[in-house]
Amino acid sequence: MAVLVFAEAREGKFKKGCFEVCSYAADLGAALGLPVHAVAIGSIADDQLAALGKYGVSTVHAVRHAQLEQFNEAAYASAVAAAAKACGAQVVVCEQNYNGRAVAPRVAVKLDLALFSGVTSLVEKGGDGYAVTRVAYTNKAVERLTTARPGAVVSVKPNSYKVVEKGGSASISALAHEPSAADLRAQVLEVRKTSGGLSLTEADVVVSAGRGIGSEQTYEAN
Repeated sequence: MAVLVFAEAREGKFKKGCFEVCSYAADLGAALGLPVHAVAIGSIADDQLAALGKYGVSTVHAVRHAQLEQFNEAAYASAVAAAAKACGAQVVVCEQNYNGRAVAPRVAVKLDLALFSGVTSLVEKGGDGYAVTRVAYTNKAVERLTTARPGAVVSVKPNSYKVVEKGGSASISALAHEPSAADLRAQVLEVRKTSGGLSLTEADVVVSAGRGIGSEQTYEAN
């Protein structure tokens, strides 16, 4: 049994969001007494995979396939589910970003697990199931979710959990996974990228202003 992280890479590199969910999973694994595994999909260098050990991951399951170089929510969900079955994952952890929101519910259905989305605290084991608290109504309330399912898929709200380096190096295990024709019904034909700037989910501080600021000059002056 284990806690499994969907370690999402962009252009072969892991970003802050991935380190955040690995740190979350490491603390969760320690609380549940379970090892932490990760599944990484695509052409990612071994040194990048091994470096996830610094954030508490013991084993990385590497899924490398020519048809999985571009994100495909159905195919990626199948690969994550396959890795979860391979390591006997009780809890699967994803980022609560665009791709994570697409993959997490599909994985929950494939594994017949509960889905906790946008969490900000560690999942707790209680009785025959799990529970977690999260903020709701634009941070005006806190709600507690419970399930009697034997496991859960969890997506972690961006910038809600501290990244902690624990040291170490993860072992790498190749996971053979062949996407089905059904998984590949949707194909990525072209990727158009914006250049420059920093993703909001990776920013340490975000400053915003409403129309009352008046002008760009007033904004810069303040």
